[in-house]
Amino acid sequence: MTVMRNEVLVVLHVVAAVFIVGPLVAFASVSPRQVRSADLAGLRATTRGVWIYGLASVIVAVLGVAMVRDFGPLWIWLSLLLYVVALGLTFLLLALLRRTAVAAAAPALPTRTPATRTAAQVAATSGLVSLLFLAIVVLMVLKPA
Repeated sequence: MTVMRNEVLVVLHVVAAVFIVGPLVAFASVSPRQVRSADLAGLRATTRGVWIYGLASVIVAVLGVAMVRDFGPLWIWLSLLLYVVALGLTFLLLALLRRTAVAAAAPALPTRTPATRTAAQVAATSGLVSLLFLAIVVLMVLKPA
């Protein structure tokens, strides 16, 4: 019974990772382009996607923790740590996107310059989020001792 329960959890964990973390990484990846284009509708859609899938990614972590019987291996702790960092950066990205959306919705001023600094911050943050989730996948596949 325990083996079947664990297999079901593995399937749910992998499916949730594909359908939740995948779109989160996709939304994060397109966010720098949305910031540079200052397309308000696209920026709002990207922000909403990062928000929804960022929150939903907790489901993936909960399913992963539910499978663990022994918290001893280092790869489990590293995966959890990387997830917490990735989630924190996801919410930092969300704040940057919201700030950019507010600025894009404001009327244009002649003295206002493009938000190149924010665009660079969004690009760096979204890249880190993607790399952290990639590192988590590598740890879970290789399971180093």
